[in-house]
Parts: sequence; C-alpha cells; structure tokens
Amino acid sequence: MEILKWLLRIITFVGIIFLIAKRGNKKRNIMLISICVISFIGSAVLTIYPFFHHTYYDRLGNSYNNISEVVYYTKDNCLFTLDENSLEFVCKDKSLNPNYMDTYAAEISYVDSDGYLSFIEKTLDESNNNAYSSYDPQTGKYYIFAEFAKWDKNGKLQPLFDYDTLNTEVYLFQNEAFDTPKGAY
Repeated sequence: MEILKWLLRIITFVGIIFLIAKRGNKKRNIMLISICVISFIGSAVLTIYPFFHHTYYDRLGNSYNNISEVVYYTKDNCLFTLDENSLEFVCKDKSLNPNYMDTYAAEISYVDSDGYLSFIEKTLDESNNNAYSSYDPQTGKYYIFAEFAKWDKNGKLQPLFDYDTLNTEVYLFQNEAFDTPKGAY
C-alpha cells in the first residue's frame, strides 16, 4: 500500500514537471493533467483511508471491521460479542457451556491478563492501580473492563491510553501481560 501511494505521488510529480517543461501540445497537456489528477486522487484516497477504516482483532488475532463483531473468548471457549447499544456481552455459542446466560452487563465483564473474558459480580479493588484495570485479591489476578480490551493482529492484549494523564500508557496487570518495559512509550 505504501509503495502504491509513493508511486502515485511520483507519477503526479513527474506529470507536473512535464506540464511545466513542455507547454506546446494541447492534447498531451490534457492527457498529462488527467493522469496527474487521477494519480493525486488515488494517492489522497490511499493516505486518508486508514483514518476512516479501523481493523479490530480478537484474542486469536482474527480481524474484524466493526468492534461489535469482535469475538471475546472465555477460558472454556464460549463466544461472546459486545452489543454497543445495550452495553452487554451477548453469548454467541453456549454449546460448550450451557450454564452461561444469554447476556451479561458490561460493568461485570472483564478480560484477564491472559485475554479471556470473565464475568465478576463482586467489586474489585481499584485503589492502587488505574481507572481501567482492577485487582481481585482472592485470585491475585488483574482484570480490565472487557469493553476497553483491545488486541493486536497477533492476538496480544494491548495497553490502553490513560486519558486522565494524557501522556502515559496505562500498564495493565502491573506490566506482566506486556513485553514493553515500563516507560518505553
């Protein structure tokens, strides 16, 4: 994609140079202007497209065009998706564990440091961490609200930006779930 963008930019630039250098032939100039306009528009579209199109990933690295399509997996491999309108996690496949309810509220839906979806109805400790992750003293695990969880194309859980401080990355799960050392951003 990058190569194509640069190729279109070069074609535009070379076309403009030819227009400036040789002004004589009217048909050739119209053709050069057409080529310049088309290559410029193509380059602009390829440059702007990523700003309007975002790819989302799940724990397994599968890609999705819409966040409501992202699959969240429980440890026993049941599948859930986030309904953005109702802020509920909807069960897509109960065949592995029929004990799951059809929906769970987002406020009790968490992702653990291994990237698995969990439903925890008790209040977790948020005192010594940040606004996005919580600690369960009984299990010794850190959790993030599932609606904030994001994975990269390799299925690695990603740190979140802390909008309260505006200049630091939130290191969830006390930096244990990430390869990036603290302060690297």
